[in-house]
Amino acid sequence: LRLRIAETAGLAPERVILDNVRQKEEGSGAEQAAQDSTFLSQCRFEEAVDAGGNKIPHWKSVRVKAAVAVVLDGGEVYPQPDLENSFAQWKPGTALKLLQDVTLDQEGLLIQEGTSENPLILDLGGFALTCAGNIGDNTIMAHGGALKLIDSEGGGKIAGTKNGTEIGVRIGNKENSYFEMAGGAIEGFKTGVFITGDEDGMRDVAFKMTGGRISGNTLVGVAVGQERRFDMEGGEIADNRNFGVSVNEGLVYLSGGKVTGTTHGYGVMGSGDIAVSGNPVINGNKKGNICLNQDVHQKILIRSVLTDDAQIGVTLVSGTSPIELPEEYVFTETLWRYHDFDDFGLHEPWKYFFSDETALSVAAGDGENPNAPEGMLTKQHLHDGNVFQPWRETDELPAFGHWYLTDDVRVSATTNVSEELHLCLNGKTITFTGEAGSVFTVQKEYENPGSLNIYAEGDTARLRRRRMPPERYL
Repeated sequence: LRLRIAETAGLAPERVILDNVRQKEEGSGAEQAAQDSTFLSQCRFEEAVDAGGNKIPHWKSVRVKAAVAVVLDGGEVYPQPDLENSFAQWKPGTALKLLQDVTLDQEGLLIQEGTSENPLILDLGGFALTCAGNIGDNTIMAHGGALKLIDSEGGGKIAGTKNGTEIGVRIGNKENSYFEMAGGAIEGFKTGVFITGDEDGMRDVAFKMTGGRISGNTLVGVAVGQERRFDMEGGEIADNRNFGVSVNEGLVYLSGGKVTGTTHGYGVMGSGDIAVSGNPVINGNKKGNICLNQDVHQKILIRSVLTDDAQIGVTLVSGTSPIELPEEYVFTETLWRYHDFDDFGLHEPWKYFFSDETALSVAAGDGENPNAPEGMLTKQHLHDGNVFQPWRETDELPAFGHWYLTDDVRVSATTNVSEELHLCLNGKTITFTGEAGSVFTVQKEYENPGSLNIYAEGDTARLRRRRMPPERYL
């Protein structure tokens, strides 16, 4: 018999279809029992038909027993007693939904079908998926196939056990191996997600994270192997022990989401490319956030516009110990060749980046295009608790803000200060070369008064006007 069911507790599909149902006649009605072994829920039938497609009257509610269900595109739901019985119907574009906690056998779950555009879908459904495999094994492995993880009910997780598998999800080194995480949690492993590396250049072997949480893993949240790619658009990687994300000559592209709370190590670290755009938040990690190797002058690649919600901490690391902080270190590179527009909105990189080392501050360097200056770490320049940014122009002066001179400045026109300007001469000289006027004029209108504050560091700091007495310097 086949039962078409209008609704079930815990499932809200268009209909549920149960095959191979036994029936027992009782007068004008009938009882039926599923051949499965675990309790699912109370169901209400839409109809029941026999093998010839004829409707059978007088069916009543039934308890159906199943561990998982396959949900098709059209809304049909096929409850199954276990994972093995579901594989014939679980095809790309369909979802396998957990209906209770499930423990995989030692083989784990191998994904060999689907593509990144049309993956197999695993819906945790608010339950836990674990594996009884051996230490060193994987709970799930995508090897030549694609898997998308969701959690329609909330609270679902792929969980490690004390003596079980060491990796939550592993992406193999076979072409088209792909994993997307849109919901649920991966927790309690040594490594949450591991992307197997190789020298083959197959960056379609990748992991994309748009939601969910990877946490509580004793080594690393996400490990990116050689020539592999990790795209983080959302979700959270938090509270892992040594690394949030570890990169071994791969590519990490951060455009959203959060990497935080690494308890003993770094947020993002490794020898590969680290690219950013959008609004990623990389902060609150114990030893540092995004760590750059200054021995090879590693940089963060600006792939597209950053928004005001971005918060990206930067730490310099080196093969030497202790690290010697540089006077200046350019830590960003703008990828112009990938885009048609000219303005990346990076006039003030300190809005998006901050230094994990308190002795350094973020400043704007000279980029290839004035619309996107490079981010630069400099020895922090402080006065009265305020961080001053370096002023690198040699033929004009700022009219507002906190700045210190990096070189001598020669100006021929007066700078009108209509807001608050704090300027440290930093041992440099400002020379006025105009025939008339002064270096600065300070606007004193009632509604918008200006303020000029000059700080001098070094014995040679001075302002002077060519061929004029000292009292005319300003």
